[in-house]
Amino acid sequence: MRDMEIRGAGNLLGVQQHGHISAVGFDLYCRLLDEAVRELKGEKVEQTVEPEMKITVTAYIPDDYVPDTDLKMEFYQRLAEARRIVDLLLVKEELEDRFGRLPYQMKSLMNLMEIKIMARQLGLAVVQLEKSRFRMIFPNELELAPADIQRLVERSSTPLEFKVADSVVVEAFIPATDEQERLEKAKAILEEII
Repeated sequence: MRDMEIRGAGNLLGVQQHGHISAVGFDLYCRLLDEAVRELKGEKVEQTVEPEMKITVTAYIPDDYVPDTDLKMEFYQRLAEARRIVDLLLVKEELEDRFGRLPYQMKSLMNLMEIKIMARQLGLAVVQLEKSRFRMIFPNELELAPADIQRLVERSSTPLEFKVADSVVVEAFIPATDEQERLEKAKAILEEII
């Protein structure tokens, strides 16, 4: 798997060792391959919308926190594969147990991954955080009923603005002093409306 990640998978049944893996990313490539195999076996494959994350934030595992590159890659892999918040919490617990308190970059990464999981659960196509504007964009083909919109408004303690055109866009103003606080507040909005 590590070799495939570095050199690419290419034609899995042939002699080529390069291919389209770099275009879609290793995680997505493996997930697509797994889904294709399960479909061929006749198993039901759950289709999930993978939200596009447009959030600029300092979020990574610092070298001085996890110095071993292979171990760091393993933690990135586990974070990318997490489908539930509880999976992220298990990774966080292990990191804190082995390496101590999370640095701010890791806290941002964990918040970002939680936002991605909740966005996936809501079926969002795009999550965008620009300065103090938080946008949640639903896929074009999804139509929200008035009852769904009312439910979102009632659950959120932050005022939400709705724009309905080709797709439903939900916006919120998030006053914050730094990127970490903005990320925390965006996560809190998603936690309320999910």
